This record gives sequence, C-alpha cells and structure tokens, in this order.
Amino acid sequence: MRKIFALLIGIFIFLPIAFTAMSLTSLRPWILDRSFYERLVSDERLYDGLFVGELPNVFNRNILPNEQLPVAALNAGLREVITPEYMQAQSVAVVNQVFDFIDGREGEYVATLDIAPVKAALSGEAGSRFANALAAALPACEAGQEAIAPTGTLMRCISADGSSSEAAGQITAALPTAVEAMPDRVDASETNIRVDWRSVNWLVRFSVRPGFEIGMVAAVFAALIAGLILAYLGGDNRRERLIWLGSWLFFPAALFVLIGLTLTSPFLAGPLRNGLMSASWDGVNFSETFQQGVMTLATSLVQQIGSGFLITGAVSTIIALTLVVWGLLITSTAADYPSSKTVQVPVRTI
Repeated sequence: MRKIFALLIGIFIFLPIAFTAMSLTSLRPWILDRSFYERLVSDERLYDGLFVGELPNVFNRNILPNEQLPVAALNAGLREVITPEYMQAQSVAVVNQVFDFIDGREGEYVATLDIAPVKAALSGEAGSRFANALAAALPACEAGQEAIAPTGTLMRCISADGSSSEAAGQITAALPTAVEAMPDRVDASETNIRVDWRSVNWLVRFSVRPGFEIGMVAAVFAALIAGLILAYLGGDNRRERLIWLGSWLFFPAALFVLIGLTLTSPFLAGPLRNGLMSASWDGVNFSETFQQGVMTLATSLVQQIGSGFLITGAVSTIIALTLVVWGLLITSTAADYPSSKTVQVPVRTI
C-alpha cells in the first residue's frame, strides 16, 4: 500500500514540482538579465522591418497625427532621417525602461521613443532629403481629396495639375512648422503598465527579480520535500530510498538534457532558418535583411534556452546518478528491515 501511495505522489506531486523547479532554475541565468536583451536588440538588421509599416504608423498616430500621410510615402521619407543606429539606441532605451520597472527603480513602465534627434535631423540637411523622398512617393489625389489634410501642413497627395517637384518644395517650406508641432517624446505602445510601487510602504523594495528568486527557491524546496516523502514511502530501508529517489529524479533530468541537446544542436539551425526565411507576417513579405536579423535573434534565444535546460538537466542527472550509485553501494543488513520475533507460548498439558 505504501508503494502505491509513493507512486501516486511521484506522478502527481513530485514530477510536476520537479519540472517547475528545474524550469525556473534553467531560466534564471538569462530571463532577467538586462545585458542579454541589450545584445538581442543590438542587431541593426532587425530595424529594417519596422519601416514596412509599424514605424510609419507610429509617426502617423503619435507624431504627425494631423498630416494623414500615406504609409508608403512616409516610409520612404523616414528612411532618409532615421538610421539603424537611432533605432538601436531607442530599443536599448526601452530595454532599460523595462528593467528599471522590473527592478523597482521606476514606479511605472511606459515605452517611449525619443523624437528629439529626429526633429533635429529634419531641421537640418536631412530635411530636404526627407521632403524629396516623401514627395517622390506621394500618390495622386483621389477625386475630391485635398492635397493637404484640413488640419495638416504637408502635402499628402499630388493633385492633377501638380508635380512631385512642386510637392517637394511645399513640403520643404512647411516642414519647420510640422517639426515645431512634433513632441519630443511619444509612447511607443498602445498599452502602458502603470503600477505605483511607492504607494505601499512594504512594497518599496519589492520587485519582480526577488519574486522570481523566491519562487525558484520555493519550488526547489517543495521538490526536495516531495522527493523525501516519495523515497520514504517507496523504500523499506536507506538503500531502497536512495535508489527510489534517484530513479524518480533521473527521469526529468534526462528529459531536460535531451531538450537542451536538441535546442543547442546545430542541426536545428537549418529548419529554423528555412521557416523564418519563408515566413510572412500578416501577408507582408519582409526584406531578406530583416529576416536574417530575426533568424539571428531567434537562434540566439533558442540556444540560450537550450543551454539553460542542458546545464540544469546535466546537474540534476549527476545528482540522480549519485543517489542511485550511493544506494547500490550500501549493503543491506538485517537491521535495515523490521525484525520478527518468535514468541513462545507455554502449553500446559492436562
């Protein structure tokens, strides 16, 4: 009966807790590592895809809301003033904003873009290049459509009697007014997380990082307690209990090693590369440069996850095998088992 209880504890309690503890342990080295994410966003190729639609949409929505410029034309103009170095710096800044929030240094998290460098570029030599590129990509005005939006200052389309050169001249002349109306910083996301940690005194020093550490330690401790109970019920002596505990630990440990080897294997890079290179998000075919950047990022992330699984699985496997070998080296003695005593009952003869 004890072994049945041990089997049930092993399946429904020990294994789930052990998987949780090992997963948290494998994630710990990088999941909250600021420098890891800074390295991920340092690849300039990733920002080529932002010009396909997202960056022009941000400008139309938050920076030039009154102009109503066509996305394709605005995309062409922004490429003249926004550099990959600028986008990389903004991405690193967003990473720092996230981790300042996680570490409790800031009471709220708002992803923002610094537009001041863009405004400075538009006010200088790059402004004429922006105007020429924007004008060259403007579509013809539709029937009844005004060349300039009712609340705008820049041409958004070319009228039937107009030309690209005239549009470039108008945009160049009106650009200082549009730049002056642009904000210095804008929210980069539609949804912002606002939590005032400082409004509660006992949460002043609390952050996500110690919460993760506490959760990991608690999971490891719970797995240890469940394992000891499992071993006590499953074995009749110290030798059997060590073998029982080591055997149950070996299963998740070996599985983590297998997952880690798979994720870090160079053979995985080929299928991952083929899948990403042929991917099309929302029907948009991104450039090869952007796809290569995403492939590099995905490969780095997968290998980082695999390394954590592999190290955690290898350490757990060593512990499991040590327990099993230790148990096998113990010689069973009669003292390890409950002794049976013979009771002699005197029989009185009549």
